[in-house]
Amino acid sequence: MRKHRLTVESLENLKAEYNNLVNVDRVEVIEEIKAARANGDLSENADYETALDKQKVIEGRIAEIKAILDNHEIISSEGTTDSSGVVKIGSKVKILEMDENVEFEYEILGSVDNNPSMGRISNECPLAKAMLGKKAGEVVEVQNIAVPYKVKILQIL
Repeated sequence: MRKHRLTVESLENLKAEYNNLVNVDRVEVIEEIKAARANGDLSENADYETALDKQKVIEGRIAEIKAILDNHEIISSEGTTDSSGVVKIGSKVKILEMDENVEFEYEILGSVDNNPSMGRISNECPLAKAMLGKKAGEVVEVQNIAVPYKVKILQIL
């Protein structure tokens, strides 16, 4: 089973969310279920059904976070430079989108940290996959999307 790659920040956020779900949200929804049960006939009790649905969502998210927390590795969000000079998880890269002649900077992190509007992309996205293992100056083609395109890796920051 592959490990979930997380920054320290994401790990702390997940731990906080997990604790809130277990210690606050789960307790609240149990109380909502009890209150709805007290209203009588459960077969036509919308509050009861709503509370059960909410409980399923909460328990699903708890299980999802627990699976991540139980099987993760920490990656740097400060960029990684070494003598190899290749793009890898944790790298910050400056690229040129060739068709549009526009420059972008991205940090390649794990899927939990994915936030393109903040310049963070998942190592699993087509752009990152195309760049991983490549060096500054190389042109790569981004595939597995509707319209493939080329980017030039200008710099590994």
